[in-house]
Amino acid sequence: MASKMLEDLLIVNNSDQVLYSWHPDNRKNAMDDLVGGFLSALNGFATVERGEDIKFLRLKETFILFEKHEEFNLTFITTTKNEEMIELLHALTHRLMEEFVSMFEYTLKSGFTVEITQFKKFDNIMADLINDYGLDLVHASSDEPLSEEKFDSIMFLEPKGGNILFFKSKNYLPKEKISFLIPLIINTAKLLYSQYMDTEAEWINLSNIDGESLHAEHRDQILIVKSYRFSVVNDKNHIAPRFLEESDKYVKKHEIISYVFKNLEFDESIMQVFLIDDYGKIMYASNLCQTSDFSDYVPETISFLTATKKTSEEIFSKRLSYSVIGGKKFGTMYLNLINSGLVLIIDLRSIKDISEIHGIYKKIFNQLLKFREDSESSC
Repeated sequence: MASKMLEDLLIVNNSDQVLYSWHPDNRKNAMDDLVGGFLSALNGFATVERGEDIKFLRLKETFILFEKHEEFNLTFITTTKNEEMIELLHALTHRLMEEFVSMFEYTLKSGFTVEITQFKKFDNIMADLINDYGLDLVHASSDEPLSEEKFDSIMFLEPKGGNILFFKSKNYLPKEKISFLIPLIINTAKLLYSQYMDTEAEWINLSNIDGESLHAEHRDQILIVKSYRFSVVNDKNHIAPRFLEESDKYVKKHEIISYVFKNLEFDESIMQVFLIDDYGKIMYASNLCQTSDFSDYVPETISFLTATKKTSEEIFSKRLSYSVIGGKKFGTMYLNLINSGLVLIIDLRSIKDISEIHGIYKKIFNQLLKFREDSESSC
Protein backbone atom coordinates (compact mmCIF):
# COMPACT_ATOMS: atom_id res chain seq x y z
CA MET A 1 0.00 0.00 0.00
CA ALA A 2 1.05 3.61 -0.56
CA SER A 3 0.58 4.26 3.16
CA LYS A 4 3.89 2.48 3.81
CA MET A 5 5.63 5.10 1.70
CA LEU A 6 3.64 8.33 1.84
CA GLU A 7 1.65 9.00 5.01
CA ASP A 8 0.37 12.52 4.38
CA LEU A 9 0.46 15.39 1.91
CA LEU A 10 -0.54 18.92 2.91
CA ILE A 11 -0.46 22.02 0.68
CA VAL A 12 -0.53 25.17 2.80
CA ASN A 13 -0.69 28.82 1.72
CA ASN A 14 1.05 31.79 3.35
CA SER A 15 -1.96 32.30 5.65
CA ASP A 16 -1.36 28.85 7.13
CA GLN A 17 -4.53 27.60 5.44
CA VAL A 18 -4.53 24.01 4.17
CA LEU A 19 -5.67 24.20 0.55
CA TYR A 20 -5.37 20.51 -0.17
CA SER A 21 -4.63 17.36 1.81
CA TRP A 22 -4.16 13.72 0.87
CA HIS A 23 -4.00 10.60 3.01
CA PRO A 24 -3.84 6.89 2.07
CA ASP A 25 -7.13 5.13 1.35
CA ASN A 26 -8.88 8.53 1.25
CA ARG A 27 -8.58 8.66 5.02
CA LYS A 28 -9.85 11.97 6.41
CA ASN A 29 -7.93 13.78 9.12
CA ALA A 30 -9.82 16.36 11.17
CA MET A 31 -6.48 17.72 12.39
CA ASP A 32 -5.25 18.76 8.93
CA ASP A 33 -5.85 22.47 9.44
CA LEU A 34 -4.26 22.46 12.89
CA VAL A 35 -1.24 20.38 11.92
CA GLY A 36 -0.74 22.09 8.57
CA GLY A 37 -1.01 25.52 10.12
CA PHE A 38 1.42 24.65 12.90
CA LEU A 39 4.03 23.19 10.56
CA SER A 40 3.72 26.10 8.15
CA ALA A 41 4.03 28.59 11.02
CA LEU A 42 7.07 26.71 12.32
CA ASN A 43 8.66 26.95 8.91
CA GLY A 44 7.80 30.65 8.73
CA PHE A 45 9.37 31.24 12.14
CA ALA A 46 12.60 29.59 10.98
CA THR A 47 12.58 31.76 7.86
CA VAL A 48 12.19 34.98 9.86
CA GLU A 49 14.49 34.13 12.77
CA ARG A 50 17.17 32.15 10.98
CA GLY A 51 16.82 33.40 7.44
CA GLU A 52 16.31 29.91 6.01
CA ASP A 53 13.46 27.47 5.42
CA ILE A 54 13.03 24.17 7.20
CA LYS A 55 13.56 21.36 4.72
CA PHE A 56 13.32 18.35 6.97
CA LEU A 57 12.11 17.41 10.46
CA ARG A 58 12.61 14.08 12.16
CA LEU A 59 10.28 12.91 14.90
CA LYS A 60 10.61 9.62 16.75
CA GLU A 61 9.07 7.62 13.93
CA THR A 62 8.00 10.16 11.31
CA PHE A 63 9.98 12.18 8.78
CA ILE A 64 8.48 15.49 7.64
CA LEU A 65 9.62 17.10 4.39
CA PHE A 66 9.02 20.73 3.38
CA GLU A 67 9.19 22.19 -0.12
CA LYS A 68 8.41 25.86 -0.77
CA HIS A 69 6.93 27.28 -3.97
CA GLU A 70 8.25 30.83 -3.84
CA GLU A 71 6.07 32.46 -6.51
CA PHE A 72 2.76 31.50 -4.89
CA ASN A 73 3.98 31.21 -1.28
CA LEU A 74 2.83 27.62 -0.96
CA THR A 75 4.40 25.04 1.32
CA PHE A 76 4.17 21.39 0.29
CA ILE A 77 4.48 19.09 3.31
CA THR A 78 4.88 15.32 3.01
CA THR A 79 5.37 12.75 5.76
CA THR A 80 6.67 9.20 5.80
CA LYS A 81 7.82 6.65 8.35
CA ASN A 82 10.35 5.20 5.92
CA GLU A 83 13.65 7.10 5.79
CA GLU A 84 14.61 5.31 2.58
CA MET A 85 11.70 7.05 0.84
CA ILE A 86 13.01 10.60 1.27
CA GLU A 87 14.74 10.94 -2.13
CA LEU A 88 11.71 9.56 -3.94
CA LEU A 89 9.36 11.90 -2.07
CA HIS A 90 11.54 14.88 -3.00
CA ALA A 91 11.15 13.95 -6.67
CA LEU A 92 7.40 13.42 -6.25
CA THR A 93 6.94 16.74 -4.44
CA HIS A 94 8.63 18.76 -7.19
CA ARG A 95 6.28 17.17 -9.72
CA LEU A 96 3.32 17.85 -7.38
CA MET A 97 4.26 21.52 -7.24
CA GLU A 98 4.30 21.76 -11.03
CA GLU A 99 0.96 20.00 -11.46
CA PHE A 100 -0.85 21.85 -8.65
CA VAL A 101 0.27 25.30 -9.78
CA SER A 102 -0.53 24.47 -13.41
CA MET A 103 -4.04 23.31 -12.52
CA PHE A 104 -4.93 26.23 -10.23
CA GLU A 105 -2.70 29.01 -11.56
CA TYR A 106 -5.55 31.46 -12.22
CA THR A 107 -7.09 30.89 -8.79
CA LEU A 108 -3.75 31.26 -7.02
CA LYS A 109 -2.90 34.46 -8.91
CA SER A 110 -6.30 36.05 -8.35
CA GLY A 111 -5.73 36.52 -4.64
CA PHE A 112 -9.45 36.23 -3.94
CA THR A 113 -10.84 34.07 -1.16
CA VAL A 114 -11.90 30.80 -2.71
CA GLU A 115 -13.72 27.71 -1.61
CA ILE A 116 -11.23 25.05 -0.47
CA THR A 117 -13.44 22.34 -1.95
CA GLN A 118 -12.42 23.32 -5.49
CA PHE A 119 -8.92 21.98 -4.82
CA LYS A 120 -10.36 18.47 -4.38
CA LYS A 121 -10.26 18.30 -8.16
CA PHE A 122 -6.56 17.59 -7.67
CA ASP A 123 -7.42 14.09 -6.36
CA ASN A 124 -7.33 12.60 -9.88
CA ILE A 125 -3.90 14.10 -10.57
CA MET A 126 -2.69 12.82 -7.21
CA ALA A 127 -3.88 9.29 -8.02
CA ASP A 128 -1.98 9.40 -11.33
CA LEU A 129 1.20 10.60 -9.63
CA ILE A 130 0.98 7.88 -6.99
CA ASN A 131 1.00 5.37 -9.83
CA ASP A 132 3.61 7.22 -11.93
CA TYR A 133 6.09 7.17 -9.05
CA GLY A 134 5.39 3.59 -7.99
CA LEU A 135 4.03 4.48 -4.56
CA ASP A 136 1.47 1.72 -4.92
CA LEU A 137 4.27 -0.86 -4.78
CA VAL A 138 5.98 -1.45 -1.48
CA HIS A 139 4.88 -5.01 -0.95
CA ALA A 140 3.60 -7.29 -3.69
CA SER A 141 -0.13 -7.54 -3.23
CA SER A 142 -2.50 -10.29 -4.29
CA ASP A 143 -3.09 -8.68 -7.69
CA GLU A 144 0.63 -8.40 -8.38
CA PRO A 145 2.50 -11.06 -10.38
CA LEU A 146 4.70 -11.82 -7.38
CA SER A 147 3.80 -13.20 -3.99
CA GLU A 148 5.37 -11.53 -1.00
CA GLU A 149 7.33 -14.56 0.19
CA LYS A 150 9.16 -14.76 -3.16
CA PHE A 151 9.82 -11.04 -3.28
CA ASP A 152 13.50 -10.20 -2.78
CA SER A 153 14.02 -6.52 -3.62
CA ILE A 154 12.58 -3.40 -5.14
CA MET A 155 14.41 -0.45 -6.67
CA PHE A 156 13.13 2.84 -8.08
CA LEU A 157 15.29 4.49 -10.73
CA GLU A 158 15.10 7.70 -12.70
CA PRO A 159 14.35 6.58 -16.28
CA LYS A 160 17.03 8.69 -17.96
CA GLY A 161 19.97 8.89 -15.60
CA GLY A 162 19.38 5.67 -13.68
CA ASN A 163 19.77 7.50 -10.35
CA ILE A 164 18.57 5.35 -7.46
CA LEU A 165 15.63 6.96 -5.65
CA PHE A 166 14.73 3.99 -3.49
CA PHE A 167 16.24 0.58 -2.82
CA LYS A 168 15.19 -2.17 -0.45
CA SER A 169 16.47 -5.73 -0.60
CA LYS A 170 16.44 -8.89 1.48
CA ASN A 171 19.67 -10.08 -0.13
CA TYR A 172 22.74 -8.52 -1.69
CA LEU A 173 22.33 -7.17 -5.21
CA PRO A 174 24.81 -5.03 -7.17
CA LYS A 175 22.49 -2.02 -7.30
CA GLU A 176 25.01 0.16 -9.15
CA LYS A 177 25.18 -2.37 -12.00
CA ILE A 178 21.41 -2.68 -12.05
CA SER A 179 20.95 1.10 -12.15
CA PHE A 180 23.30 1.29 -15.14
CA LEU A 181 22.30 -1.79 -17.16
CA ILE A 182 18.52 -1.97 -16.76
CA PRO A 183 17.75 1.51 -18.21
CA LEU A 184 19.90 0.61 -21.23
CA ILE A 185 17.99 -2.63 -21.81
CA ILE A 186 14.63 -0.91 -21.31
CA ASN A 187 15.58 1.70 -23.91
CA THR A 188 16.65 -1.03 -26.34
CA ALA A 189 13.31 -2.79 -25.86
CA LYS A 190 11.33 0.42 -26.31
CA LEU A 191 13.19 1.23 -29.52
CA LEU A 192 12.56 -2.26 -30.91
CA TYR A 193 8.85 -2.15 -30.17
CA SER A 194 8.31 1.39 -31.45
CA GLN A 195 10.05 0.57 -34.75
CA TYR A 196 8.80 -2.95 -35.44
CA MET A 197 5.75 -3.63 -33.28
CA ASP A 198 4.09 -0.21 -33.53
CA THR A 199 3.48 -0.15 -29.77
CA GLU A 200 5.22 0.65 -26.49
CA ALA A 201 7.42 -1.79 -24.60
CA GLU A 202 6.18 -1.52 -21.03
CA TRP A 203 8.38 -3.98 -19.15
CA ILE A 204 11.22 -6.46 -19.42
CA ASN A 205 12.00 -9.61 -17.50
CA LEU A 206 15.12 -11.75 -17.30
CA SER A 207 15.66 -14.96 -15.36
CA ASN A 208 18.80 -16.97 -14.70
CA ILE A 209 19.42 -20.68 -14.29
CA ASP A 210 18.83 -20.55 -10.52
CA GLY A 211 15.35 -19.04 -10.86
CA GLU A 212 16.51 -15.54 -9.88
CA SER A 213 14.66 -12.93 -11.90
CA LEU A 214 14.58 -9.20 -12.51
CA HIS A 215 11.37 -7.53 -13.62
CA ALA A 216 11.66 -3.90 -14.76
CA GLU A 217 8.55 -1.83 -15.44
CA HIS A 218 8.61 1.59 -17.06
CA ARG A 219 6.15 4.07 -15.62
CA ASP A 220 5.70 7.70 -16.55
CA GLN A 221 8.22 9.09 -14.07
CA ILE A 222 10.16 6.09 -12.85
CA LEU A 223 11.61 2.65 -13.53
CA ILE A 224 10.55 0.01 -11.03
CA VAL A 225 12.93 -2.93 -10.80
CA LYS A 226 11.90 -5.94 -8.73
CA SER A 227 13.86 -9.10 -8.08
CA TYR A 228 12.31 -12.38 -7.04
CA ARG A 229 12.72 -16.14 -7.24
CA PHE A 230 10.79 -18.79 -9.07
CA SER A 231 10.97 -22.51 -8.46
CA VAL A 232 14.24 -23.69 -9.94
CA VAL A 233 14.22 -25.52 -13.24
CA ASN A 234 17.42 -27.53 -13.29
CA ASP A 235 18.97 -26.25 -16.49
CA LYS A 236 22.53 -25.93 -15.23
CA ASN A 237 23.36 -28.37 -18.00
CA HIS A 238 22.97 -27.32 -21.58
CA ILE A 239 19.45 -28.37 -22.63
CA ALA A 240 19.76 -27.73 -26.35
CA PRO A 241 19.69 -30.78 -28.58
CA ARG A 242 23.26 -31.69 -29.48
CA PHE A 243 22.89 -30.96 -33.18
CA LEU A 244 22.43 -27.28 -32.27
CA GLU A 245 25.89 -27.27 -30.70
CA GLU A 246 27.53 -28.01 -34.02
CA SER A 247 29.64 -25.05 -35.13
CA ASP A 248 30.20 -26.37 -38.67
CA LYS A 249 27.95 -24.27 -40.88
CA TYR A 250 27.78 -27.07 -43.44
CA VAL A 251 26.20 -29.56 -41.05
CA LYS A 252 22.92 -30.65 -42.58
CA LYS A 253 20.60 -30.32 -39.65
CA HIS A 254 17.52 -28.57 -41.05
CA GLU A 255 15.49 -31.76 -41.18
CA ILE A 256 16.32 -32.54 -37.55
CA ILE A 257 15.47 -28.99 -36.47
CA SER A 258 12.13 -29.21 -38.24
CA TYR A 259 11.38 -32.56 -36.62
CA VAL A 260 12.22 -31.42 -33.08
CA PHE A 261 10.41 -28.08 -33.08
CA LYS A 262 7.37 -29.26 -34.99
CA ASN A 263 6.81 -31.81 -32.27
CA LEU A 264 7.04 -29.36 -29.38
CA GLU A 265 3.76 -28.50 -27.68
CA PHE A 266 3.17 -24.75 -27.27
CA ASP A 267 0.64 -22.82 -25.20
CA GLU A 268 -2.30 -21.24 -27.02
CA SER A 269 -0.92 -17.78 -26.18
CA ILE A 270 2.12 -18.37 -28.43
CA MET A 271 1.58 -16.89 -31.88
CA GLN A 272 4.89 -17.57 -33.63
CA VAL A 273 8.05 -19.59 -32.95
CA PHE A 274 11.54 -18.86 -34.30
CA LEU A 275 14.86 -20.60 -33.78
CA ILE A 276 17.71 -18.16 -34.40
CA ASP A 277 21.48 -18.34 -34.19
CA ASP A 278 23.69 -15.86 -32.32
CA TYR A 279 23.70 -13.55 -35.34
CA GLY A 280 19.91 -13.36 -35.59
CA LYS A 281 19.63 -15.69 -38.59
CA ILE A 282 16.36 -17.63 -38.57
CA MET A 283 16.95 -21.39 -38.70
CA TYR A 284 13.33 -22.41 -38.14
CA ALA A 285 9.99 -20.58 -38.08
CA SER A 286 6.42 -21.62 -37.38
CA ASN A 287 3.34 -19.40 -37.50
CA LEU A 288 0.82 -20.86 -35.06
CA CYS A 289 -1.86 -18.19 -35.36
CA GLN A 290 -1.76 -17.48 -39.12
CA THR A 291 -2.76 -13.85 -38.52
CA SER A 292 0.51 -11.99 -38.04
CA ASP A 293 4.04 -12.36 -39.32
CA PHE A 294 6.94 -11.13 -37.19
CA SER A 295 9.74 -12.65 -39.27
CA ASP A 296 11.13 -9.21 -40.19
CA TYR A 297 11.21 -8.17 -36.53
CA VAL A 298 12.86 -11.24 -34.99
CA PRO A 299 16.39 -10.83 -36.45
CA GLU A 300 16.45 -7.28 -35.04
CA THR A 301 15.98 -8.60 -31.51
CA ILE A 302 19.56 -9.86 -31.37
CA SER A 303 20.73 -6.65 -29.68
CA PHE A 304 18.23 -7.13 -26.85
CA LEU A 305 18.99 -10.83 -26.55
CA THR A 306 22.75 -10.27 -26.39
CA ALA A 307 22.30 -7.49 -23.84
CA THR A 308 20.16 -9.61 -21.51
CA LYS A 309 22.63 -12.50 -21.64
CA LYS A 310 25.47 -10.20 -20.66
CA THR A 311 23.35 -8.50 -18.00
CA SER A 312 22.56 -11.83 -16.34
CA GLU A 313 26.27 -12.58 -16.15
CA GLU A 314 27.07 -9.11 -14.79
CA ILE A 315 24.33 -8.93 -12.15
CA PHE A 316 23.96 -12.56 -11.08
CA SER A 317 27.20 -14.10 -12.39
CA LYS A 318 24.94 -16.80 -13.82
CA ARG A 319 23.73 -17.81 -17.25
CA LEU A 320 20.48 -16.40 -18.60
CA SER A 321 17.61 -18.86 -18.95
CA TYR A 322 15.16 -16.53 -20.68
CA SER A 323 14.29 -12.88 -21.17
CA VAL A 324 11.04 -11.16 -22.14
CA ILE A 325 9.83 -7.84 -23.55
CA GLY A 326 6.23 -7.01 -22.63
CA GLY A 327 3.99 -4.61 -24.55
CA LYS A 328 0.28 -3.79 -24.42
CA LYS A 329 -0.66 -6.77 -26.61
CA PHE A 330 2.42 -8.75 -27.58
CA GLY A 331 5.41 -10.14 -25.75
CA THR A 332 8.74 -11.38 -27.08
CA MET A 333 10.28 -14.26 -25.14
CA TYR A 334 13.82 -15.50 -25.71
CA LEU A 335 14.96 -18.91 -24.45
CA ASN A 336 18.73 -19.12 -24.23
CA LEU A 337 20.08 -22.26 -25.92
CA ILE A 338 23.72 -21.09 -25.70
CA ASN A 339 24.67 -21.08 -29.40
CA SER A 340 21.12 -20.37 -30.48
CA GLY A 341 17.87 -19.12 -29.08
CA LEU A 342 14.17 -19.85 -29.29
CA VAL A 343 12.12 -16.67 -29.84
CA LEU A 344 8.40 -16.79 -29.04
CA ILE A 345 5.88 -14.11 -29.96
CA ILE A 346 3.23 -14.23 -27.24
CA ASP A 347 -0.28 -12.79 -27.09
CA LEU A 348 -0.12 -11.20 -23.64
CA ARG A 349 -3.85 -10.51 -23.55
CA SER A 350 -4.36 -14.10 -22.44
CA ILE A 351 -1.55 -13.98 -19.86
CA LYS A 352 -2.48 -13.05 -16.28
CA ASP A 353 0.93 -12.57 -14.72
CA ILE A 354 4.66 -13.25 -14.91
CA SER A 355 4.32 -16.68 -13.35
CA GLU A 356 2.49 -17.84 -16.49
CA ILE A 357 5.43 -16.66 -18.59
CA HIS A 358 7.69 -18.75 -16.36
CA GLY A 359 5.33 -21.67 -16.88
CA ILE A 360 5.76 -21.38 -20.66
CA TYR A 361 9.52 -21.62 -20.19
CA LYS A 362 9.26 -24.66 -17.91
CA LYS A 363 7.00 -26.51 -20.34
CA ILE A 364 9.36 -25.99 -23.30
CA PHE A 365 12.43 -26.69 -21.19
CA ASN A 366 11.07 -30.04 -20.03
CA GLN A 367 10.28 -31.06 -23.62
CA LEU A 368 13.75 -30.11 -24.88
CA LEU A 369 15.36 -31.87 -21.94
CA LYS A 370 13.38 -35.04 -22.60
CA PHE A 371 14.35 -34.98 -26.29
CA ARG A 372 18.01 -34.58 -25.37
CA GLU A 373 17.88 -37.42 -22.83
CA ASP A 374 16.05 -39.70 -25.26
CA SER A 375 18.50 -38.98 -28.08
CA GLU A 376 21.49 -39.61 -25.81
CA SER A 377 20.07 -42.89 -24.48
CA SER A 378 19.50 -44.14 -28.02
CA CYS A 379 23.12 -43.54 -29.02
